[in-house]
Amino acid sequence: MIKLGDIVRLNPLSKWNNNTKYNPIDTDGEIIEYINMPFGILVLWDNGEKNHYNKKDLVLVRSAVVEITPEVKDELLDQLNNLIEKYKNVFVCMRPESEGHLFIKTSDGLWTRVNPDGVNIGLYFSNKDMTLMRKSKLVEQLDLDKQIHIDAIKSIL
Repeated sequence: MIKLGDIVRLNPLSKWNNNTKYNPIDTDGEIIEYINMPFGILVLWDNGEKNHYNKKDLVLVRSAVVEITPEVKDELLDQLNNLIEKYKNVFVCMRPESEGHLFIKTSDGLWTRVNPDGVNIGLYFSNKDMTLMRKSKLVEQLDLDKQIHIDAIKSIL
């Protein structure tokens, strides 16, 4: 599974494997944005160009190592506590391709994905969507006593 910060190359079988400056072959690139939607992976290539791809268009070269110090973990827990106090219902996605993403209900009644600071990072969902995701066990109510939830959130930092 690829994630933010990973180093990738263009898959030789990708239809974008055309060796233009926007789709360079045999060139490393860093995933600088990852949104679970078509063409939601933004890669910054070593040649300075950026382009969006699907997962199937990329191959992992080197996985990013995320090291969380105790201070950073405490700060993360404080941010998550603030989210829970402010919005009451905070859900965490446990599906592998979106693991660790957080969802809150906004004032207009829609649900949106946010980072641990509570900053909206797009995509809106209806109550019906969230009910289906909860019933399908794709999201769970965020519980800071569940280490699996904390680990999932740390994986996307």
